[in-house]
Amino acid sequence: MMYLVGIINALDPSAMKARVKFPDKEGLVSAWLPVVTTFAQENRSYRMPDTGEQVACLMDDNLEAGCIVGSIYGGSEKPPETSADVLAVHFSDGTVIRHDRKEKTLTVQSAAKVVVEAAESVSLSAPEIGLNAAAGLNMNALVGGWNFSDGTKIQYNQVTKVLSIESVGELIVTAAAAAQVTVPVLNVTTAGAANLQAGGPVTVNSDGLVTVNAGGPINLNGAGVFANGKPIG
Repeated sequence: MMYLVGIINALDPSAMKARVKFPDKEGLVSAWLPVVTTFAQENRSYRMPDTGEQVACLMDDNLEAGCIVGSIYGGSEKPPETSADVLAVHFSDGTVIRHDRKEKTLTVQSAAKVVVEAAESVSLSAPEIGLNAAAGLNMNALVGGWNFSDGTKIQYNQVTKVLSIESVGELIVTAAAAAQVTVPVLNVTTAGAANLQAGGPVTVNSDGLVTVNAGGPINLNGAGVFANGKPIG
């Protein structure tokens, strides 16, 4: 066996083979040579060099058979990284998969989409998880939501069209400007007291009947309490 450096001349991606031109052998072009890969049976890996890429080969003494061991840098092509602590793949479309063991950081940068599919579930575990979506965050599930470890739930059912929020503690909604709820029917039920606090006027408008039912006294306190423009009490 002999070690030779050559240039990829032609590709057969489906067979994971390539033909190599050897400048040091008077421009001889090899037969179809297999590209060495990490796994090739139960587990399988795939990676093809590019046409024109410089590769290292092991060939027999007659240059009739051999294999492509891997790619090597040479000429104008330079490594995209300069640290021995980095393992990275830089794709020609701009996508980068990079791990820096010194910084303990794994980075995935995609030039377009990232697709993750699982037959069962996907778990993300971290002290803090941040989601940034400039164009919106979409969830496509018949029944889905968030279940917190303390029992609090935010769930949406596309079949029944019901959004439910179950809190084991307080539920606080704060807005710097207006907060608006528009529904055909709004029901508010509390097991205890219900408090409404406002820093300014409170107005209730209805196109129909407004009914207030209480199992005990109803207290209205104010500098002046009016009904139909007339004082009460």
